Amino acid sequence: MPEPIIKVRNVEKAYGTLRVLKRVSLDIYPGEVVCIIGPSGSGKTTLLRCINFLEEYSAGDIYFEDKLVGYRMKGDRRVKDSGASLGQLRAKLGMVFQRFYLWPHKTTIENVIEGPIVVSGVDRASALKCGYDLLEKVGLRDKADVYPNKLSGGQMQRAAIARALAMKPKAMLFDEPTSALDPELVGEVLEVMKNLAREGMTMVVVTHEIAFAREVSDRVVMMDGGEIIEVGPSASLLRSPSHERTRTFISKVLS
Repeated sequence: MPEPIIKVRNVEKAYGTLRVLKRVSLDIYPGEVVCIIGPSGSGKTTLLRCINFLEEYSAGDIYFEDKLVGYRMKGDRRVKDSGASLGQLRAKLGMVFQRFYLWPHKTTIENVIEGPIVVSGVDRASALKCGYDLLEKVGLRDKADVYPNKLSGGQMQRAAIARALAMKPKAMLFDEPTSALDPELVGEVLEVMKNLAREGMTMVVVTHEIAFAREVSDRVVMMDGGEIIEVGPSASLLRSPSHERTRTFISKVLS
């Protein structure tokens, strides 16, 4: 068994007296697709944001490729890591959000190549070649010179995926990537994600798309009340979950 690429160990997150994550532990292995399900407010998005250190966790440890995420040791104290180090982390650990956050004043291709040029120092010609290849991959080559306000929601989300992939990440985090889309646009985004899974991309996906989780994921994580209450292979957990809360949640989502 390979070493986990992401290790979450007894992680807690609190906003004042509100405990959003309660001693959460989870391993993600290279090439694995893990879907996180659960009701709104269960801590799913917060966990994802802590893994990418968009949220500071209150206690516990998160490791990416055996490096502590977000913090470093200064003597015997743990202090927040530098901006440069966090930038390197986020280049290797891509994230796609519910909303697309494309720069409205830049074309699709300019959105895709901005990160490699500015963050990684890639020359423009190389960035453009990679960018066009990625737009071809997500079915948007013909939209390269189009501005975001001329794209559909599904096209914007596919452009956001291409933008994240342009940094050549080792793993991808998806925070309910289809929740802001009209129902008829969901399939085109999920198809891109299915192709990434087939290519062996490590993916952690917060989703309510149970059919996608069943078809694509290796494991499913059920969260409720800031805790992981059940983890298992997707086929067996979604077919016959052992926890009553999981059964209730799945039945409501599928009804």
